[in-house]
Amino acid sequence: MTASIQKAPVSKPNQRKVIDITELDDNEVIVLPTDMLSDIACHMNGAINALNDIGNILYLIQQDELSSRQTSSMARLTNDAAERWTMLLGHQLDVINEAMTQSKFEKVGE
Repeated sequence: MTASIQKAPVSKPNQRKVIDITELDDNEVIVLPTDMLSDIACHMNGAINALNDIGNILYLIQQDELSSRQTSSMARLTNDAAERWTMLLGHQLDVINEAMTQSKFEKVGE
């Protein structure tokens, strides 16, 4: 695989801000737009909140603090949330894997 070097146009100074959080021994770097990084962070935060909610629901069920009807409703809502977050995070993983396949790493999750 040959690497191509792209030169950014030098039309305006300070046109692009690059925040480098790499280490000196990092020999391969993937540059992501901040919109993409923000989406990843938002999805991670949403997944954390959903998992926390699911944990709280399971705790209430385990403590027998819900009626049978409430337990059934909560289980259905929990399943819906888990399916949605699985789809969202799966899509996000596909986007990240597009960049990963161009690096020394392979796709994650296969």
